[in-house]
Amino acid sequence: MVLKLLFKVILFPVMILLWALRFLIKAFNKISNVIIGIMMWFVLGCIVYATLYPIIKGQVDIGTCSYFTVAKLARFLGYRPDEIVYEKEDFQTFRNNLHHRIKSNELECILEIIESDDVSTYMRHEDYLKALYLVATVDYVSKKNDIPLCDKYSSIRDIRLEKPYYVGDSALVGSDNNKCIDEFLRFNIYEGDLYDAV
Repeated sequence: MVLKLLFKVILFPVMILLWALRFLIKAFNKISNVIIGIMMWFVLGCIVYATLYPIIKGQVDIGTCSYFTVAKLARFLGYRPDEIVYEKEDFQTFRNNLHHRIKSNELECILEIIESDDVSTYMRHEDYLKALYLVATVDYVSKKNDIPLCDKYSSIRDIRLEKPYYVGDSALVGSDNNKCIDEFLRFNIYEGDLYDAV
C-alpha cells in the first residue's frame, strides 16, 4: 500500500515530467535543425535571411524573386537557375522551334537534345508532352539515319500519354495511324511531319 502511494505521489509525476522533457528535447532538435539549415543557407549562399525565410516557408513564389537571388540559391543547391524556376513554354512554340532546328541540321539537333538533358528537365517539371515529344524526335531521326537508339531514354519509352495528343496536320486526319510517325504513336502523340517548319 505504501508502495502504491509512493508510486502515485512521487514516481508517476516524475515519469510524466521526464516524458514531457523528452518530447520538448525532440521538438527543440527539429526546430534547431531547421534554424541551422536556414542559417547555413544564409551564411554559405550569402542570401539575406529576410529573403530566404519566406521562400523556404512557401510564403513567396521563387519565380517572383530577382534573378540574382535565384542564381545564388541555385549555385548553393548545385543547380542552374533555369532548373529551379521553370516557365512553361507554349507547346506550339516549342514544336516550331524544334522543327526549325531539325530542318537546319537534324543530326546536330538530336545530339543537342541528348547532351542538353532537356528531357529530364521536362520530366522533373511534369511537362510530359514535351519530354515524350523530344524522345520520339530523337528515336525517329535516329531510325531514319540508321543510328542505334539512345539508352538514356529507355525508362521513358515505357511512358504513354493518357489521352491522344494531335499535333499539326494530324489534327485534321484524326487517328489515322498510316499518316502519323510510329515513334510518336508509341507515346500516344499523333505527329505527321517533323519537316514542316516554314
